[in-house]
Amino acid sequence: MNIFGWQHFVYLAIFITLTTIGLICAKKFAKTERTQYILIKIIGVALLLSILANRLSITLCSSNPK
Repeated sequence: MNIFGWQHFVYLAIFITLTTIGLICAKKFAKTERTQYILIKIIGVALLLSILANRLSITLCSSNPK
């Protein structure tokens, strides 16, 4: 299994794009600092869940279990 295969780079591009779009939207649409704080926390949790889903899918779909 390649550590840095094409799937890794596609996931990284999607992750960076979603992070950038999320932060721009939080800055643009959230008027108060409290709302921005909440939106950034939600974006952070969503991105953490996407990382966990990625790692779990790689582990569960691995062709050579350890």
